[in-house]
Amino acid sequence: MRRANEANREKFVKAAVSELEEHGASDFSIRRVARRCGLSCAAPYKHFESREALMLEVIRYINHKWDAIRNDTVQAYEKASPKEKIVAVCMAYLTFLCTYPEYQTILFMNDRLFPVEVVEEKGRLSTAIDGLISEYCQSVAMPDEVRARKQYVICSLLCGTAMMVNSGAIPFESQTIARMKTHIEREFELA
Repeated sequence: MRRANEANREKFVKAAVSELEEHGASDFSIRRVARRCGLSCAAPYKHFESREALMLEVIRYINHKWDAIRNDTVQAYEKASPKEKIVAVCMAYLTFLCTYPEYQTILFMNDRLFPVEVVEEKGRLSTAIDGLISEYCQSVAMPDEVRARKQYVICSLLCGTAMMVNSGAIPFESQTIARMKTHIEREFELA
């Protein structure tokens, strides 16, 4: 019975991802989520106390997927230089956003449409890259304003590229990834 409950819970989360992607946070309907799962409109409430709790679970689900990828990447680059580690994590993040465009849609939605707990959980996704950038900048004694600029530029490059790929403006191919990698590496050569 426990496995069935976990399976239904995951089914609701995946359906909620589609619901958020299609209708956004302001028109998010737990009834439509249940309908997508072929279950009664009361069924989601056996797993989630409210639509906000289900939205929070969606963000946690996305973060969990990213955490696994990020941790594998950090582990694979454990002995690499801080710069190589940052670049590898950035490339993994870009690949994550391009592989799961529905997650990108949700993560880039207007935060005013989500409850505070959901916004806080959404913010956790980028903290790993920000932390690696801060660590690198401290290790080479870069001033805080330079670190802040690097975080802004790298985040802009990653998110902008992912948005362009997912809109079809540029292809998601090895050349795009190589170009992005070059730009990020270059950012760490600049003071």
